[in-house]
Amino acid sequence: MNKLIKYIIALIVLFSLPAFALENLDELETRTARKSVNTFYSGEDSGNYYIWQPQTVIYTDITSGNEVMIFTQTPNKAVFTGGTEYGAQWWSADGKRMSYNVDLTVGNFTPRAGQPWFVARSDGTYLRPFSESVNRGSTRLIYFDWSPTDIDIAWHMGYETSYSSDTIYKVSVTDTGGSNSAWVDVGTGELIGCMKNAVTPDGRLYITSTFAENVNPLYIVDLENQTNKLNYNLPTLDTYWGDTQADDTHLHDEWFVGNATNGYWFVFYTSNERTHWRLAPWGTDGNAPNHIQDHTSLYTWWNADSEDPTEWDSTNNIPGDSNKEVQPVGGNDAYGSYWPLHWIDATCTDGNQHYPSHNAVDRYGTMNVMSDTECYWPQQFTIWDIDGSTVAATTALFVPNYTAWTGFTDYAAGVQHVGDIGIIGIGGDSTYHWTADVHNSGGTDFVSPSQSPDGTKIGVKSDWLNPTVDRADTFIAVAYFPYPPEITACTATSGTVTTTFEWMLDSTPRSYTTRGWPHEDDDDPCPPRETEKFRLWRSSDKSTWTPITTTDAEIFTRYDFSDGTWDGNDYWTITDVPGDGTWYYAVTSVEWSGLESRTLSNIFEIVVSSGSGTGAEDTGYPASPGDLDNIATSDFYTSYNSANASKLKRYYNIYAEDGSSPSISQTNRVASISKNACSGGNCSWVDWLGKTDGTTKYVITVVDTQGNESTGISVTATHKKSPATADGQYTLEWDDVGYSSASISSISSPGNLTGTIQ
Repeated sequence: MNKLIKYIIALIVLFSLPAFALENLDELETRTARKSVNTFYSGEDSGNYYIWQPQTVIYTDITSGNEVMIFTQTPNKAVFTGGTEYGAQWWSADGKRMSYNVDLTVGNFTPRAGQPWFVARSDGTYLRPFSESVNRGSTRLIYFDWSPTDIDIAWHMGYETSYSSDTIYKVSVTDTGGSNSAWVDVGTGELIGCMKNAVTPDGRLYITSTFAENVNPLYIVDLENQTNKLNYNLPTLDTYWGDTQADDTHLHDEWFVGNATNGYWFVFYTSNERTHWRLAPWGTDGNAPNHIQDHTSLYTWWNADSEDPTEWDSTNNIPGDSNKEVQPVGGNDAYGSYWPLHWIDATCTDGNQHYPSHNAVDRYGTMNVMSDTECYWPQQFTIWDIDGSTVAATTALFVPNYTAWTGFTDYAAGVQHVGDIGIIGIGGDSTYHWTADVHNSGGTDFVSPSQSPDGTKIGVKSDWLNPTVDRADTFIAVAYFPYPPEITACTATSGTVTTTFEWMLDSTPRSYTTRGWPHEDDDDPCPPRETEKFRLWRSSDKSTWTPITTTDAEIFTRYDFSDGTWDGNDYWTITDVPGDGTWYYAVTSVEWSGLESRTLSNIFEIVVSSGSGTGAEDTGYPASPGDLDNIATSDFYTSYNSANASKLKRYYNIYAEDGSSPSISQTNRVASISKNACSGGNCSWVDWLGKTDGTTKYVITVVDTQGNESTGISVTATHKKSPATADGQYTLEWDDVGYSSASISSISSPGNLTGTIQ
């Protein structure tokens, strides 16, 4: 569909909706007011790591058809995932875990100061306050600082009693615990985790400052060698084309990007001057750079009338428009370079500057995504090639206020303050794609986005389902589903068929970026990071597909994401014993989050005769493996199949309605609970937002990894209070056994619930 038409349709749908029923989530809208009066879920087990139940709801965005997960549902509190601003990484290196802080008292757990930090798996399970951190709250640890190269590792500054406040600690996170160890003594005052992207993408360097000094000096810590590599003040930057960076000026946003091969960049801009800088942290002699003013010719941005600086007049005005004055900032010096990002527009009625705004720098430090902001509409959603001084992609059909590029992907994310989410990509696809709308009504800071490590998901905040403006919860929108790998061989020996596959990184990469790592041109791209396992599919007719088995990806034991080298095989194998006949095989990828490829890999045909055979490719690799224009639809497994229940089950949907049995419809959905939240074959969920008179009724269904939902295999239940003193708080329990009618027919809490099979 034409992007302009799609955008117009989205606006028509948005403005034609009634006050309720946004995204057809009527029941959640009804429950919003109860968040201020009902008793919040209080079932965390203080003797078992304070683990809470998941707070997740998975729904389909009614405009795009994309999946969106509501990750938190708090009692009218403000959740700041990864800080109050945009651009920080919320996910661990492999996408298995997430972190956020929230203004919420948590049982017997108390942070020393600030909002408690929580961790959870990215499917919503094992949600708990992170008591093992050396800095439990958000006062000194504003960003969680996950390592991008080591799984389950984060870097925190000491603050709690007995932990040195001038020391960087290596923090390990597990489902039910964690640990920390002193790593580098910076030897200064009290450190503060105030840099939004403080760890370089190769995981080797960390940048921080002290709470007292705020910005200067900056301390660059060598995590690999456990030393304080360098501390220096920001240099006095060029005042010829723009504003001076004052020593005591707060940094509005900052990224520490690049790698040891290409070089590192510290990219930042200030809160008040709106001046953007890209700075090489040190020169060949290891010292901090001393900026040398560069008064070379001006050059312009994408929407100037002329890109030839020799055509500009003596007052630096764009020819034909005396109201627009473009002021590039800086140039380059012996150690680093500074690129121009300062656009003054005299027509702004409020006196604000018109400038490329709310940037996000990619992990290489060579691309910059932004919106052109302040005065004009529409704002441009644009990727700027910094080194090439050219536009890599741009569109006026989407109008983001904030951007993010924390994933190792060719796609960058943009979010409007009203909650619209989209992506734009470089390389083979430079068009904008609408992702979802989370209907934020409060301040712009509350939609702060982040990308998962592979860019498959975009996290934002929204106050839509909280009764108070600017008290936001966390939403996660699926930008594209995981890509499948590519099969390279399929052979049968002694009745066993072995399928071999890989990411094809040295030829036709099946990863999320075509750029090499660490060197963009000389090296192969890095493999996907969030893949937990691969699934083998078999068919006899290429029409009906059966899931056979899985194998673990274990990518972080095979590949070194710091220097881009393989420590193990760059291919995987899965076996099957199908018997003689003609068979077709394909493979999909499954993330830790639970997302699975919605398209098959290439398909191999093999004729097995007397247990032997050699296969050949029958169907090529899909042209659009992420299916960006229709990501919700599986192209090969399109209906619920109870026979494959144990292999494909992903989560349970819980539906509720006050006074009558709910229909199996998004309008009645109130929770989506991962199968991983069940234990010992038993599942339970506490509804703290039910109607206090006890008349709410429920239906439970199961959903597979391809998005198909069971029908007619559910439980309708009335309920009683549990515990009796908590108004509106009720417990549902069911069995986690396959997809048959027996799977959720058992209500295992006598006197608490009554249920019947529909």
